[in-house]
Amino acid sequence: MTRQETTALETLAGCLTLAVVLLLALHGTHEEGVREVIRWTARSSLLFLGAALVTEGRTWRLSPWWRRAVLLRALAVSHTLHALAIATLAVQIDGRNLLERSSVLNVFGGALAYGFIYWGALKPDSRVTSAGLVWIWGVFLFSYGVRALRMPLPYGFAVGLLFVVLAVRMTAAVPVWRRAEAMIRE
Repeated sequence: MTRQETTALETLAGCLTLAVVLLLALHGTHEEGVREVIRWTARSSLLFLGAALVTEGRTWRLSPWWRRAVLLRALAVSHTLHALAIATLAVQIDGRNLLERSSVLNVFGGALAYGFIYWGALKPDSRVTSAGLVWIWGVFLFSYGVRALRMPLPYGFAVGLLFVVLAVRMTAAVPVWRRAEAMIRE
């Protein structure tokens, strides 16, 4: 990573940590506050995932804040805070809610997604990372999609965003000479 990318990542990680601290200060460290942290870190992870998917395969000259390595590492920081909040909630409520909501498929899918997130943080330009991002996209879509069926307003936006991100990501597969920006230059 370049010095600018390191600065961008440190700033993003600091902002994420500060946001978690502020949420806990505002809502308390008990169940309500921890649930807010879980919601917020899931949403921030969604945004980092979307940005990482959109920038994949692009040849644009991006600022350090939008480079793939920085976005994937920020996703790892955000989702690590998410996992810590889930573990904290599990301890606080003796795992009641988590046991009711989880299945073997959910646990396997989530564990595999975390594996891909950490792999992407270590090797952002790997093909495994590219495939893993699609898996993570699917996990997010399933997670938000099921909730959107019950509560369309807050979760429908996330589902729509995931579809827009995938559509933009698919345009990276179009050969460079066929893209609109190449045709404009002609």
